Amino acid sequence: MKKILSVFLAALFVICTAFAVPVTASAATRQHVENALETLQTKNGYIPGKSAKVVGNCFGFVSAVCKELYGVTYYNEQMRGSYRYNHTGNYYTVASKTFSAATTAAKQKTVARQVMDFIVDNAAAGDVISYGCANDSTRHMHTAMVQHVDTEKILLYHSNYASGNYTPAACHVDTVYWDSFLDSPNTNIKDKDGDVTSLNKFFGAPMSCGNGMGLSLNRYSKLTGKYYLDECTLSAPTISTERKSCTSIRYTWGVVDGAESYTYSITDTKGKKVVKSRTTSETAATVTGLTTGEKYTFTLAANATDRSGQSASKTITCLPPAPSKPRVSAGDEGVAVSWTTRSDVHGYQVFRSTAKNGTFDLIATVTDPAQNTYVDDEIQVNTTYYYKVRRYVHIKDGNAAYSNRSTVTDGVGLQLGVPGHITTTRTGTTAIRMNWKPTEHAVRYTVAYRVKGGRKWTYFSTTACNYTFKNLKVKSTYQFRVQAVSPFGAGAYSATVSKQALPPTPGSVKVQRISAKSAKVSWSKSQGFTGYYILRSTDKKFKKNVKKITVKSNKALSYTDKSVKKGTRYYYKVCRYTGKTGGSYSKAVSVKI
Repeated sequence: MKKILSVFLAALFVICTAFAVPVTASAATRQHVENALETLQTKNGYIPGKSAKVVGNCFGFVSAVCKELYGVTYYNEQMRGSYRYNHTGNYYTVASKTFSAATTAAKQKTVARQVMDFIVDNAAAGDVISYGCANDSTRHMHTAMVQHVDTEKILLYHSNYASGNYTPAACHVDTVYWDSFLDSPNTNIKDKDGDVTSLNKFFGAPMSCGNGMGLSLNRYSKLTGKYYLDECTLSAPTISTERKSCTSIRYTWGVVDGAESYTYSITDTKGKKVVKSRTTSETAATVTGLTTGEKYTFTLAANATDRSGQSASKTITCLPPAPSKPRVSAGDEGVAVSWTTRSDVHGYQVFRSTAKNGTFDLIATVTDPAQNTYVDDEIQVNTTYYYKVRRYVHIKDGNAAYSNRSTVTDGVGLQLGVPGHITTTRTGTTAIRMNWKPTEHAVRYTVAYRVKGGRKWTYFSTTACNYTFKNLKVKSTYQFRVQAVSPFGAGAYSATVSKQALPPTPGSVKVQRISAKSAKVSWSKSQGFTGYYILRSTDKKFKKNVKKITVKSNKALSYTDKSVKKGTRYYYKVCRYTGKTGGSYSKAVSVKI
């Protein structure tokens, strides 16, 4: 039988080559996975009928084959009950199923057909096929690689399996003919020389176990990017999904080379077909009338006149569509998060995080489906926030079906600046007023002062953009600072400014000629000090000819200088004093006698 098969494949290869359409260099180097297997089977350790690369371990041998074919071992794929797998990402489970125990002859034939249908519908060359009892409690477990599969037969490449033709130490290719398997599931068919021609017990033996048989088909994730599938089978489509409404899902798929049409169906979690087989020439289908919160499996295969297609499945729960990226803005009321509403949902949930890729916590549930904005008023100033939104619909038993969360928003926050343009002015001998520019989003300000070099600050609050510090100690130097405060917290303090407590500088200082022998200096009224010092000089820089005049009355508003000389220009400046401590002098004024 093997010789006939080899001759047939060789002839087929020659015919295909003779009539092939020219291809690019990159396409010419891409093999069918069956051809790649045949090439591998000329290498020591992989030659059918010879000692296997891995002896005594069927799983290990198939893993070695995968390493050779795909460059990625199969060892790291974790098995669990009924020969299902928790894959790493290098492989995925195409399909898995647990078949009920076939303990009678009639039951064996029924289950045999189910097994055949499952394999023909889902398997392809290069797949890892594994079977085992449903609870993995017996020795009826085995792993092989699919060499070829069609509606007539399946070819299995494996080791550590004594089939009658080979010892467990050898690797070999065995055939199961479906007609023979359906007729005699638990009996191998042999030729007159005693060689097994149809290894029916490969599936028949584990099928008959009291716990039934778990069967799993697993595939290299990038197989169709590295190889073509078998020459007689169209590759499986790649399916994408989009939730269009709370009761509809749109399925799209890529074009399959050689496909003339596509057939799809949808089943629910109970295996009931909610959409029976439909055929289309399009690469998309929107399915409506689904139940929100229910899970559905979409199965799709490509069709051609002379070839069948490998099926693919996609399971997805019917949920509300996820909102698009929400809009965010910060203001005096907080951060406003806005989204697009839908009339077919019952509400929305808002999530927040302080890191774009961090953990998002639920902060609000909006129960009005017409409401499109939520204002987050539990924020802190100068903190960046990120938001996501999802929709929900009430379903049976008081539960809810939730959409996926939206794309994360841009970072947003209420920025509260530091008060600027700070000035200080002496308003009395023991009082200093501090002024600053308004800060956006501030509702009040906290001001503080201390003796320069001291450790303890004294704090006051004001809604104005100025504050007068009173009862200061004359001659002491003080430090001042201010911070803006909003309903969402306080900003940073400004830099400190320093000012000494001294009598304030007189304002409106003037001088005028009274006569050839006198000049009058005047100033504005003020209180809270002892008197005035007046400096007079004939040098505008007050470097020479300086005379200090003391006015001992704090009520005086002028002084007449009677010791001047005609033809001379005199410069005057005035300061107030308390005790013997003088304040800052005014700007100089001058007059010519």
